[in-house]
Amino acid sequence: MAWTTGEEPVVELPEREVLLLALAARNAAIEGDHATVDAFARDVLGITRPELWRDGVVDALLGDWVYRLGQYLTDPELLRILKGANRNTAEVCR
Repeated sequence: MAWTTGEEPVVELPEREVLLLALAARNAAIEGDHATVDAFARDVLGITRPELWRDGVVDALLGDWVYRLGQYLTDPELLRILKGANRNTAEVCR
């Protein structure tokens, strides 16, 4: 999967790796780890000034995409990580 900001791809990563990075960034957003969220925005999404887009990136990371993702995954490692991410979200929401 290639993410672009116009002409050149920012980073070329397999979809599985992008998903792992997104789940890690989501956990970082839950924990308030702005440095990890900014690194994801910069390195994976190609956002040059991630601090300006942090709120939008956090909102997207915390969206309901994770809950729906479980319906489509077949990779056991990703399912294990996904279950942990859903558990973390439920604990934060209490």
